[in-house]
Amino acid sequence: MAATCVSTSAPEFATFCGTSSAAPHAAGIGALLLEAAGGPAKVTLAGLRTALTGSALDIEATGVDRDSGAGIVMAPGAVDAVDVAAADRNEAPTVEGTLSVPTLAPGADAVTLSVESGFADPDTDSLTYTALSTDPDGLSAVRTVTVTVTPGTRDYDTDDDGYIEISNLAQHDAMRYDQDADGAVDRVANWTSYYATSAFAEGALGMGCPDGCVGYELEADLDFDTNGSGGADAGDDYWDDGAGWFPFPARFSIKGNGHAIANLFINRPTQVGSVALFGSVGTPVAGRSGGLTGISLVDVNVTGNVNVGGLVGTLPSSGSITDSHVTGVVTGTENVGGLVGRNRGAISGSHASGQVSGTSSVISTVRA
Repeated sequence: MAATCVSTSAPEFATFCGTSSAAPHAAGIGALLLEAAGGPAKVTLAGLRTALTGSALDIEATGVDRDSGAGIVMAPGAVDAVDVAAADRNEAPTVEGTLSVPTLAPGADAVTLSVESGFADPDTDSLTYTALSTDPDGLSAVRTVTVTVTPGTRDYDTDDDGYIEISNLAQHDAMRYDQDADGAVDRVANWTSYYATSAFAEGALGMGCPDGCVGYELEADLDFDTNGSGGADAGDDYWDDGAGWFPFPARFSIKGNGHAIANLFINRPTQVGSVALFGSVGTPVAGRSGGLTGISLVDVNVTGNVNVGGLVGTLPSSGSITDSHVTGVVTGTENVGGLVGRNRGAISGSHASGQVSGTSSVISTVRA
């Protein structure tokens, strides 16, 4: 409580008592405390309360009581108390200077952005950098960082025919993320896989296709026996714990250009869905055709359940296969074929040979 009863020169108020006189006393002492602390920003409300109650003159019952609270506020003691609190207070971190922000290009190696130089702590506390910069006492400072992403410059359509060029298995695998074949991922979540260093790193906008991309084409032979052991094993890149290659649909055109894809291995006998190098080919997106041309698969070893083929699991009426062939072993239950498992599309100039087995609708050798 603040002292009450003051002497005044006002008529009829020679002695003025009550809360109306105590409140100005308390406010005046509060102003002194703020000044001693260095301003309102330098002390908390809890700190002011502690300084006031801790230095109060205890009256009536010992300790804090109903009638007199902590006692009478004593200005000198309260000012001394807040001076000590101000000297010992923990300062919040502050934002300092301008960060040097690196540039990140699609497909480039990861870059490290150091934020340490962007903050300082008046108390020399060790800072922890997360989404907020915090010190051990929970105080924090926030700054905004701008990251600039620049397009790549690499041309993946060097012959300007609108077909993105594939020269390794990682690029072949990355096709699954671009079902409209425009050279950009269909879902942002697959960005890192498509533009990985081993896939389409630093690809230019539009991948270099002068009039827009329409499909993909092989520029080199590919081999799923990536460790050169002579057969599928755990050392191969697409072994996948023994399940091998995971098929995906192709809703665009792919040109093999006479190149061979060797040693395809798939072991997915319980998979629901078509099993082959391409699960299906066709059902194209608007403005695209779904077809394979000039693709050669050599020494495949494919096991699936229903709609199992070496090249394509299911070929709908909108799909086509031209001038392509398959050799190897294909095993399934229903709708099994060396070239295509289930066919409703157009096949020309293509054939398959090897061992094909299943329980119904099995085509061991096909020429078209």
